[in-house]
Amino acid sequence: MATMIPATLPEDVTEGERRFYRFLEKLPVFFTAWINPSLDGVTADFVLYTPKNGLIVLEVKDWALDQVVSADRNAVRLRLGWKEEKRTCPLGQSQSYLNRLKAMFQKPGGKEFLLPLQCGVVFPNIRREEYANRLRRDAAVLELTNPSTTLFRDELEDLEHASDRGELFQRVLNAHFPCRFFYEHSTPLLQSVKQKLGSAVLVELPGRDWRSGEKRLVALDAEQEREALHLSGGRRLLRGSAGSGKTLILVRRAEEIWKSRPSAHILILCFNLSLAGYIRRMLSEKALPLGRDGIEVLPVFDLMARILGDRVEERESADYYQTIQAMAVEELEANRDRYDFWDAVLVDEAQDFTPMMVRMVRLLLKESTPLLAAMDTEQHLYADSRPETWLDIPGMKTFSLKGRYRSTRQITAFAEAWLNAEHYVPDGTLGVLEGEMPQVCHASGREEAAAMAAADLAAMRRSGLPQGEMAVLYARTDGNLPGLLMDALARNGMMTLWPAEDERAKRRYDITTDAVTVSTIHSMKGMDFACVTLVLPRELGEGRERMLLKNMASRRAAWEEGKDRRDRESATPFHALVYVGMTRARQRLSIIWYDKADNEAGGKSASGPRT
Repeated sequence: MATMIPATLPEDVTEGERRFYRFLEKLPVFFTAWINPSLDGVTADFVLYTPKNGLIVLEVKDWALDQVVSADRNAVRLRLGWKEEKRTCPLGQSQSYLNRLKAMFQKPGGKEFLLPLQCGVVFPNIRREEYANRLRRDAAVLELTNPSTTLFRDELEDLEHASDRGELFQRVLNAHFPCRFFYEHSTPLLQSVKQKLGSAVLVELPGRDWRSGEKRLVALDAEQEREALHLSGGRRLLRGSAGSGKTLILVRRAEEIWKSRPSAHILILCFNLSLAGYIRRMLSEKALPLGRDGIEVLPVFDLMARILGDRVEERESADYYQTIQAMAVEELEANRDRYDFWDAVLVDEAQDFTPMMVRMVRLLLKESTPLLAAMDTEQHLYADSRPETWLDIPGMKTFSLKGRYRSTRQITAFAEAWLNAEHYVPDGTLGVLEGEMPQVCHASGREEAAAMAAADLAAMRRSGLPQGEMAVLYARTDGNLPGLLMDALARNGMMTLWPAEDERAKRRYDITTDAVTVSTIHSMKGMDFACVTLVLPRELGEGRERMLLKNMASRRAAWEEGKDRRDRESATPFHALVYVGMTRARQRLSIIWYDKADNEAGGKSASGPRT
């Protein structure tokens, strides 16, 4: 059997792609094929590797020849029923993918390549003779494809029925894609090819360092990849711990839906105003269309504002937000047809949605509209939200992500110890990155805490870490702490952003700016930074601020010792809030607990205001 990457076929492929995949997977073991690999940010149909021919990128089109009205290098006009639509020309498309392959496999000096690189087209529904006859009488289809690098229906049929399909397919490849230069096939070369093509699913995260312009390219693991590519329909509730890739899956899923249906209207809903901007940035990095004619990203209260035809103000009153939700649902129920235009709905932070919000999402769904909602119940921060309400949607099935990719194993273990979870988390699901254990410090008050945080981050900056990779996060009710933090950072020569200042600041927040983020934990849900410092009042730790993991070796013993405490204590909203803050850190986490001179109440979860 050939090596297929991924090993399972995505559900949303075309019938022609499915047929070609089934043919390829039955080839001998020395064939390797990728379906939907990312080539420097764009997704091809197939890339095939053979020892005798190198890499061949193949674009599969299910069209019948009588559907093709005309074609040039860039576009094809197709007749679909009573109308005509413009599609990308397969010849030009495969050649553009080839150019990306050349950039990926170029030798130093830029004139030679590691192995032969070629491109072609597969037409499972068009016969070679049929195309030749059409071409003789109609030059309008001249640039649809190059027959010498195309596999037509009759050739595919012969290959499928051959007793030795591997040998026959190799002869076909030699005829259509002959090797142009000698190269040495070897195990290290194949490993290099697999490393460069990587997983079939890559997600580009917005860069944080404006000086280098570098972006982070994240390869989804097999579990994440399956959820991203295979959910073509139905209703799914995706559960995953912090750092398991839920937002990446949603973004990638939106990309896959749009690429398979460029006219699709896709809605991504979230709770956090700042997270909405981050998701838009991730989509923009892929040059995907944003807004009503493409992928629309909306915080849930912005959707309510559109439904009601009036802006939703930011207030502290829970009653106000409950009234707004009730009015939006009532308006939807009365005028549902006006909003029945999304072809897919994706929801992030689903654990923060109230039953009324879930009801609103349900009213937006047509019978055939797919829904994918992602949640982590450990990040459940709002008293009136009900994560279990999503299971009331008919046809909803639950899937879980076990692995985590974001934080080091030490940070993940530390956060789990704070969470005091009822079930022990195995070492294997903590992640793959190694790092240092988080630091815990104590300050006599806000001013000392701010000075300690600023001095620590200034040292990190001197070590070369960009300011945009740093965040100082605090609890929502910490008085004048934001001002003290920004003043202390300024004295150390550092720029700051304060997205939690007001609604406008949250909407304008750009995580790619080279400045330290100073924010509430609430406003940074869904985000991540290389270095995070939490500045928290000691009284809100309820005596648990010193009961944290000291090293990885003591994990199991610390969890066992916590059994009695779990029986005596119940989780508070503040426990979840600190857990969210801890899991924003990828590589370095510091926690500064400070004493408060006053008796200010804090740490209670808000039941309504937007974040």
